[in-house]
This record gives sequence, structure tokens and C-alpha cells, in this order.
Amino acid sequence: MKKWQLDRAAYYWAVTFLPTYIEELKKKIEKADDDLVKIGLNIKLDKAEEDLTEISKVYLKLIDG
Repeated sequence: MKKWQLDRAAYYWAVTFLPTYIEELKKKIEKADDDLVKIGLNIKLDKAEEDLTEISKVYLKLIDG
């Protein structure tokens, strides 16, 4: 595979799986009893949402041309 093909595949899978990961984190946050655990999960959630936003932008550029 060429680099652009690998990039496109990597971005596709990230856009596909990150939303599921984000939803799982939200469920874990709701169920967590310990505030420290919630804080840690919220940090992961924020990072995942930021990553998804950036990856989505790049992926749209790749597939549009």
C-alpha cells in the first residue's frame, strides 16, 4: 500500500471506532462512583472528542480530494 492509502485507511478506522469509544467512556463516567475515576475518564473523553474532530477534518479532505 502507498502512504496515502494507509492514511486513508487509518483515518477511516479512526472515524469508525472513535465514536463507539466515546460512547463507552460516557457510560463509564455515568456509572463511576469515585470522583477521581470520573475526572480521569473525562480527561480521556475530552481527548477522544478532540481527536475525532481533527481526524474527521483530515479524513474529509482525503476523501474529497
